[in-house]
Amino acid sequence: MLVRFIFDGDLRQRTLNTILGGNGVFCNRTRLRFSKKIAEKHCMKQLDFYFPFFVFFYGIVVILVTETAYFAKIGKDRMVPQFEKLQQHKPLAWISFFLGGLWSVQNIWLG
Repeated sequence: MLVRFIFDGDLRQRTLNTILGGNGVFCNRTRLRFSKKIAEKHCMKQLDFYFPFFVFFYGIVVILVTETAYFAKIGKDRMVPQFEKLQQHKPLAWISFFLGGLWSVQNIWLG
């Protein structure tokens, strides 16, 4: 059902109209009613702005947990399988840290 909701525009619009009760689209951040085109652009800009921060914070959290001696010791002692899985994600975390950081700075600087 979720896949159909994502890819079927008609079902998505009917669901939104049922939830919102009208022709307008509701944007959670501003709590205002917009026409459909304006709301989609506005909400998408918000998502485009915040996504690099999520990427950056994923990278920084994984790097802090795997590289800090205190957290590494706790992970090796108490959560061996999960810590090993986290160690496998370390290259992705470094990439996310740098790319998300640069992307975030670009969004702040140009936005």
